[in-house]
This record gives sequence, C-alpha cells and structure tokens, in this order.
Amino acid sequence: PKEDGARAVRLARAAIDAGEEHAGALSQAAFVLASMGADVELGVAAASRAVEVSPGSAAPLHQLGWTLTLAGDPENALARLQASLRLSPSDPIAYRTLTGCAAASVLAGRFEDAVAFARQALRHNARFGVTYPFLAAAHAQLGEGDQARRAMARLRALEPTAPISHLR
Repeated sequence: PKEDGARAVRLARAAIDAGEEHAGALSQAAFVLASMGADVELGVAAASRAVEVSPGSAAPLHQLGWTLTLAGDPENALARLQASLRLSPSDPIAYRTLTGCAAASVLAGRFEDAVAFARQALRHNARFGVTYPFLAAAHAQLGEGDQARRAMARLRALEPTAPISHLR
C-alpha cells in the first residue's frame, strides 16, 4: 500500500541520516530508496558510502550492486555484485547476489550471461521467486519462448497470488 511505501521511504531516509557510519543501515536504506523509486541518487550515494565504511564486507557490495541495477547502471552493478561473490564465495545467500548478476546482465543486454547467472542462482535456491522473471526475460530475448514460459510457470507455482504488475 502507498502508506507503507511512504513510511518505508521516510524510515530509509532517517536511517541514512542516523547511520552515516553503519554499513548495514546505509546499504539497506539505499536499497529501499532505489527499489521504491523514491530517490535513486541518494540510494546509490548511501550504498557507496556503506562500501566505504566496510570495504572488506560482501554485503554492502551486494546492496550497492542491486542499487546500481535499479539505477540503470548494469555494468557497474555487475562489477560490484561479482566483487561481492569473490569476497564471500560460500555465502549462504549467494543466490540473491547471483540473481542480481542476472538482473544486471538482462539490463546490459547480455542475455546468455543472464541465463547462466540465473541458473546458478537457482541451483543455490530454486524457491527464490525473484530469479525467475530475469531468467524468463533472458530466454525471451534469446528467442527461447518455451524456456521463458517454463520460468514464468515456475514463478506462478511458487507465488500464485503475485500480480503480474509486481514483476515490473
């Protein structure tokens, strides 16, 4: 609902103001702002600051990568997401980072790479619904309609009540 979104944006801005030296607060708030389309520039700045605060940590790089993807900068996003994977190759939530790589690859027009990243993400966690739209989009762009339909069918099986508008 709109009220929840407005509250999330207010809280994210407050977290950025209060958490100038807290990488977790900065990177989470950055993602909220970017994913809600509220203030993508502030989101990128906050996520970048999180990486400065905690340069050896994979989590802020992961969030910066996703934030850059949402900001429409897939090349820089891929670099950050892949750096996150190198810092923490056995991270139990690597599927989220790999999904970010798939998303950035779709935006960059690297559809074969997107399929490879999405498949790798699904090997880690086949129940992470966020991966399937990127896999479907990549397959569709490659002219592989059957695979795209299968990816979307799997998403609908996992999340039967999710509206199609949610995928945008």
